[in-house]
Amino acid sequence: MPQIAKPSSIATEDFLTTIFRFAEEGRQVISVRVAEALGVSPATAFGMLRRMDRDGLVKFSKKKEIALTPTGNRIAEDVIRRHRLAERFLTDILKLKWHKAYAEAHRLEHGISPEVADGLVTLLGNPSTCPHGYPIPGSDGYNSIKHLRSHLSTLNEIPQGKTVVVKRVPEEDAELLKYLDEHNVSPSWTMKVTEVAAFKGTIALEIDSHEIVISTETAAKIIVKAL
Repeated sequence: MPQIAKPSSIATEDFLTTIFRFAEEGRQVISVRVAEALGVSPATAFGMLRRMDRDGLVKFSKKKEIALTPTGNRIAEDVIRRHRLAERFLTDILKLKWHKAYAEAHRLEHGISPEVADGLVTLLGNPSTCPHGYPIPGSDGYNSIKHLRSHLSTLNEIPQGKTVVVKRVPEEDAELLKYLDEHNVSPSWTMKVTEVAAFKGTIALEIDSHEIVISTETAAKIIVKAL
């Protein structure tokens, strides 16, 4: 991994990784959405982002959309790497349920040193993704996996009758992850869209010989590849 240009505060890292995750998911990054994700007021978020702009970590477009600068992206990738390695350690080694891994890894990510991160890579066998399917920066094939998102779809975009393989699920939504886990919806699992009921706002799925029904809002959070 590239060396980080300068130390950053935990608050700054949280802002950077939130922007990174939005961009990773192909979502528009604006100040209000960052504020909502971090649980702070819009005014607080805007002030923080403006300071980060002055520090050369983010930049604003003419439409007020936010993007990471190369320096901001390097810092974000370093934190994301530590976070996702921590998730893998918690689920693969400590056998923690995956719906608990995100919150626990968030507590650990700021305190993991480069040496410990490298040790986790060795211990875990250099994993390429976190338990939720997102790529781990610095892993083998990271760049190709990172750009794979543009070739994937959200589940709500899939027409009735199509079969898909799950690629990524939202790592921060503990209740949703718990529900998905109970029904075997996780990365690498295959499922068929058996019904799209737009008037009800639901999608029916056949998974491992049983059927579940989820809302289109939930389906929009699940990233899949059509087969």
